[in-house]
Amino acid sequence: MSNEDYLKDISEIKNIMNKSSRFISLSGLSSIMAGVYALIGAFTVFWLVTLTAIANYI
Repeated sequence: MSNEDYLKDISEIKNIMNKSSRFISLSGLSSIMAGVYALIGAFTVFWLVTLTAIANYI
């Protein structure tokens, strides 16, 4: 393989990485909403586990 082939491969890998990072990036509002949904989910799981523990204790 020549140096040009290596440079072409590296350039192609760089382009793929740039596309994937743009795909997974979230806007500010999306990040906030993802956090809110995570907190709601954590609270729901905590609540269900607590209710189950209380029901098993009684």
